[in-house]
Amino acid sequence: MPGVVSVLSASDVQGENDITAGVGDEFLLVPEGGTVQCVGQPLLLVLAESMEQARTAARAVLVEYEPVRDEEGKEVFPVLSCEEAIERKSFLPAGMVKELSSGGDIKEALADAKHRKSGRLSLGGQKHFYFETQTSLCIPEEGGTFAIHTSTQAPSDTHTVVAKVLGLPKHRLSIQARRAGGGFGGKLTRSFQNAAAAAVAARKTQRPVIMCNDRVDDFNLVGGREPMCFDYDVGFDDDGKVTALRWDMYMDGGAAADNSPGDNDMAILWAENTYHFPTYLANAYCLKTNLPVTTSMRAPGVVQSTVATELVLAEVARGLGKPLLDVQEINFYKDGDRTPYGQVIEGISSLTQVWARLKELARLEEKQAGVKAYNAQHRWRKRGVSMQPIKYGMPWGGI
Repeated sequence: MPGVVSVLSASDVQGENDITAGVGDEFLLVPEGGTVQCVGQPLLLVLAESMEQARTAARAVLVEYEPVRDEEGKEVFPVLSCEEAIERKSFLPAGMVKELSSGGDIKEALADAKHRKSGRLSLGGQKHFYFETQTSLCIPEEGGTFAIHTSTQAPSDTHTVVAKVLGLPKHRLSIQARRAGGGFGGKLTRSFQNAAAAAVAARKTQRPVIMCNDRVDDFNLVGGREPMCFDYDVGFDDDGKVTALRWDMYMDGGAAADNSPGDNDMAILWAENTYHFPTYLANAYCLKTNLPVTTSMRAPGVVQSTVATELVLAEVARGLGKPLLDVQEINFYKDGDRTPYGQVIEGISSLTQVWARLKELARLEEKQAGVKAYNAQHRWRKRGVSMQPIKYGMPWGGI
């Protein structure tokens, strides 16, 4: 076709066909005869003189697919949701079960609770929508070296992954990231694919190669924030004080592990937020589905788990017929309380002071009265107002 320079496949990868930082569960290009794990997983790399020529040629490629079958020859259907993955016990190998507990026996505490509620919460994902899509430029230089200009949040890890894919020592590569063009977590690891593809193509052709995803391709390649499911069992008294809470948290990592095991750690460690639950047990799992690989996004795992905690407290408030604010406040941490991860809370008295001051500044009671009056007058259109605290750990890890 006009302008087409070359079409590269997995057999053209000079080093390891692996764009992970060590897990080894994601190809740069799916090899012929390999299993395609999700929509958007790259098969070939089309090189052309212009972007339009490359896109035209890519659209002309015909691919033959066959159903995936098990050992008995039965067709294996894709897993397309958290609920399906839970039912089919589809877990990521790298997603080891995490457990966090505090207090006494969770079964006894739940059985002894005055009131008890259980259920499942499902939270969807979220796309990053950074300003610039995944973009990389690789330029061959003298002495068999390569300069890679890439839009990434992790130049050091990009260096490691690209060197592995090219089969070259690191000193033969230089990684430059002048700006990320927006990232929000979406360019921590998902930029590896783009940078490695540009590098493989540049080494093969000995010409500068730029890889720039259009927005639709970027959405297909980068799964965004992980969807999560939460199974909960909560015990509480007449005042709305939670006496026991058990969680099973399920994070949809998509077709490969990527950052999801670490994001799962953050979900379980931040989940209790500003609240003290005397008896507590949380288990966290990473699920494997046949959806694009999900990844870190601004407070990874934390957004999902803290929202889930608020939803559980809302269920407690609804069950007792109490305002949610009252249930939130009665469960706040106090000095001397211990978190599920063993930290003794100190200096938390400022929480109630800031909370009260914000309610005043926001004129929350006035807004709540306005919402109630509006909803009484409108059958189909409703309004709402809420207030949520947040406790976000900020450790110094020495890195």
